[in-house]
Amino acid sequence: MNTANSVTGIGAEVYALLKASKELTAIVGDKIYPMIADEGTTFPFVVYQRSGTAAAGDKDGSEQRVSVAVTVAADNYRASVEAATAALEALQNHTTEHIDDIRLDSAAEAWYNDTFLQTLNFSLLWHKN
Repeated sequence: MNTANSVTGIGAEVYALLKASKELTAIVGDKIYPMIADEGTTFPFVVYQRSGTAAAGDKDGSEQRVSVAVTVAADNYRASVEAATAALEALQNHTTEHIDDIRLDSAAEAWYNDTFLQTLNFSLLWHKN
């Protein structure tokens, strides 16, 4: 099954944008994961996930507003902020074949299990070809 023209395949396009960021990969290397990091992954790293969808107002369902959360995990605050800033710049206002718009909705930070977390919540406008 080809998910490229399905809203469920949006993660591949988000991954490509994050991976293409020289600024982000200079900080996290290739440690960019869908939903959960591999066991034993060292800091810092990025996890992204689709967190919701909603119709974007068209009758044929060819456009969806998709929520995507990007979380940076690091062992120090500065690295978490720098990686989150790079992720923001990699996604904010960019487009792809199926994504017409990416906007930051909210950002939050947390400390959990000796880990600094920065979470960026984006709204993406996705369309079928």
